[in-house]
Amino acid sequence: MQAINTAMVEAYWNIGRKIVEKKQDGKERAQYGKEIIKTISIELTREFGKGFSERNSRKYRQFYQTFPEIENWPTLSAKLRYSTF
Repeated sequence: MQAINTAMVEAYWNIGRKIVEKKQDGKERAQYGKEIIKTISIELTREFGKGFSERNSRKYRQFYQTFPEIENWPTLSAKLRYSTF
């Protein structure tokens, strides 16, 4: 169970990273406003199914922005319990 939770946390972090680094060019927010979250939510839902609402996508982005350093993984994953972001 720990491995699954760690994998999920890492997946959410990577989605947030993709939003910030690739879609927002590393900026706090995309220049074209909220449309990026809506677009990425639609793309992720098409590819992976449920769990990628606009609300969750915003939370994935916020998660990455809060913990941008991958070195935090061993400590972070040990402290977090499963929850849907």
